[in-house]
Amino acid sequence: AATAPGGAEAETVIVHKGMLRALGWRRLAATLTAATAVMANDVFVIFRRGAVQSPPDGGINAHLAPLLAFCRQWQSVSDTAAPGGRAVIASAWNLGNCGDDAVSLAAAAMCRRLGFKEVTLLGPSGPLERIEGAGLVLLGGGGTLYDSDIQNVANYTAPLRFAAACGVPFAALGVGTQGIRSPFGRAAYHEALAGAAVITARDGTDVSVLRDACDLPSTEAGADLAFALPELEPHWFAPVPRPSRARPLALLSIGYTRETPGLQGETLLRSILGLARSIGQTHELLLARHSTDDAAVHAEAARILGIRDLDLAALGVPMAITAYAQADLVVTSRYHGAIFAALTGVPVAVVCNATAKLGRLVNQALPSLSPAMTPLDESGSPLLDGQELARQARPAAPAEVAAQRNAAQAGEARLASALQTPRALGIAPARATPTPAIRPPVTVPVSSIPAATPTPPAPPQPWHPA
Repeated sequence: AATAPGGAEAETVIVHKGMLRALGWRRLAATLTAATAVMANDVFVIFRRGAVQSPPDGGINAHLAPLLAFCRQWQSVSDTAAPGGRAVIASAWNLGNCGDDAVSLAAAAMCRRLGFKEVTLLGPSGPLERIEGAGLVLLGGGGTLYDSDIQNVANYTAPLRFAAACGVPFAALGVGTQGIRSPFGRAAYHEALAGAAVITARDGTDVSVLRDACDLPSTEAGADLAFALPELEPHWFAPVPRPSRARPLALLSIGYTRETPGLQGETLLRSILGLARSIGQTHELLLARHSTDDAAVHAEAARILGIRDLDLAALGVPMAITAYAQADLVVTSRYHGAIFAALTGVPVAVVCNATAKLGRLVNQALPSLSPAMTPLDESGSPLLDGQELARQARPAAPAEVAAQRNAAQAGEARLASALQTPRALGIAPARATPTPAIRPPVTVPVSSIPAATPTPPAPPQPWHPA
């Protein structure tokens, strides 16, 4: 397990489950990305480049669980921070969506930089008592605000209302809307967010919805929090060696979205197969699954095409970014698929409608990708021409990516100011006590992986998953 596929000498890799810490997550990520498990037992997993499980072997795949668990354990924020209280992140954490995990981790890292020593990631069903005694509740980004599902409204308003009842400051950074159309939904989000110290939304349309439809005039323009990850977690973006390949690698992340509910099942499968067969004439193919919503369709597409399907949510965010960085081309209909490609500088072709959230991301934030945007409706029409998409693909302009990173971090700076200013939190300051100076953010140092031990314990968790 000293090497991973990356050159002609590493066609086969044997991974010892008890030596994962010595192997390190970067080599393990490279192995999982570039090769297929062909044999496994309680001690070893053997990977071979170019191999395909046909049919997929459930017994072998079961032995991958410890490797995937190891990967997820290392998608962490450093445990070193300035003394402070506890922050609670209310988000769609750990629900099987890699993009939601990415913004949750970015929100956690921001709280660390704001001086909070402990961070709790509170998923939609997490216990609200974790909020009692906290120093901040942060609605941690992503497209969590919509009212087509009443339960979803409760998921992300309850923590904010509970925080208000406990006297705990709360805020929302980089949030997105996916339809707030009913009077109930508008009233519920207004009631929950009206007392927020800071609200930033990830695009201009989201700002308008929250300001106008939900009567939240203090909402400010921001950006998706994932854009700040290179600053927050720079070690996740270290240069990745590209394996030598006979043909360039095309990473395909095509999946269901709430805005095109008809594009799933057989329709989605047909779109993926058509795209893959076209682009497969010139490229090696890798399916990258962002969400469990697409599990069945991706598994069937991988079986029919004889290619690999990476479960990015199971791998964890750092490994997902590594997978994107190793690709030569990305074709995606996923919002965070486009962001991961933009952050890693990989040429990307986006498949979406102009009014969908991904289309708005391109048109409002990354216009350099507009020539690489292809529409796809709920019927799966038009058929995707992989060769044409490959010709259209291009990297996002670095200046645009930097502007989004700055916009995401500006929300963090506004929150830092609000937390230092009692009036911004609705607290009347004592006349004799001046407003404290804003403390500069604490730099999060690069985490290091501990040395191997005979029975390696789980790495320390910088927060308490709830």
